[in-house]
Amino acid sequence: MMKYMASSIAVALAASLFVPVASAVEMYQWVDETGLTHISDIVPQKYKAQATRIDSTQFNVAPNDVLDAQRRAAALKTQADEAKARQTEELKHAQARAPTAAATSSAPTKIDQSCPALWRDYLKSNACFQGYASANGSLRPGAYQACGPSLVSPANKCGFLPTPE
Repeated sequence: MMKYMASSIAVALAASLFVPVASAVEMYQWVDETGLTHISDIVPQKYKAQATRIDSTQFNVAPNDVLDAQRRAAALKTQADEAKARQTEELKHAQARAPTAAATSSAPTKIDQSCPALWRDYLKSNACFQGYASANGSLRPGAYQACGPSLVSPANKCGFLPTPE
């Protein structure tokens, strides 16, 4: 999921770099009577005497930086496409291996011995990420550095988490 989000961000960044760079625009900066700094191409008459011109060309992106960003975005998109293709293939294989309802009812299933460890790691990962959750549901910076990659629920492989007896 994070690979897709990272690639989406990279593609959005690259797309924003495709916007043609406008020629230098006359920009001005001034401070109003409340101490608030303003930057605009239009200065109100009462602030014209104190407004200072800003060189807007300092914000232009160098052509080499645009090309580098485009290359990185293309590489990230390729990685995301490959990951999505692998995930789709894995899902197809998992569905093909999944026992049918008739097969599960006629024979007892053997529980995978790695399931308790998978559930333990998954719950530990979720608990770590909860400490970085914001009120709006997003994660605060540092979550992945502290918690590592987010883990997928082992419910598909192991069934639901057994309740303590």
